[in-house]
Amino acid sequence: MTYSDVLLALATGIASAEKQVALATDSGDAEWAEIVTDDECDVVEDLLGAAFIVCQVKITAVLTAALRFRAVCLECGKAFASFGEEPTSVLKFGVVKDDDSKVGAVELIWALANYFKHRDEWQGPWEKMQGHPRRTIKTIEKAGLSSGCSANLRIGSEVLGNSSYKDLIVFATLVDSWAAKILQACRSEAKT
Repeated sequence: MTYSDVLLALATGIASAEKQVALATDSGDAEWAEIVTDDECDVVEDLLGAAFIVCQVKITAVLTAALRFRAVCLECGKAFASFGEEPTSVLKFGVVKDDDSKVGAVELIWALANYFKHRDEWQGPWEKMQGHPRRTIKTIEKAGLSSGCSANLRIGSEVLGNSSYKDLIVFATLVDSWAAKILQACRSEAKT
């Protein structure tokens, strides 16, 4: 089973949540529809969060291998210019304009996974957060997420091109494209 298979299973759950909302809306009972919609939106947020974590596992594997390859090249006396020794330089790899105003897709997926895992630990206003949470917050705020919003993962999903929420393969396509670019960069570095 690949991580894409897991994303497809999570997408089935999102489709089921959408179906429950449609059934409740069609019931004609506005109060019931509101209750079901609220509950199912929470389910969709959780399933999107799980999807981002699944992608983060794949990203971690590629990131670790890329940094290991870079270190081996340097140990062998070869120069390595494609990306630096910091994980963020690998996460941002392939971003056309690499500055603070631009967030790459993989960097955003990584940050959304971290947000989902740790959001309940974040106490108080985001602007007062420090350390790792602050780095994650800076990234997700650039994508339009905000403190206290119950739709943050849906917003992040839309920014990444998945406005239906159930098209989770969009995330795999972004991660796989980035991984292919990393592999190509490492192959190029090996030839020099």
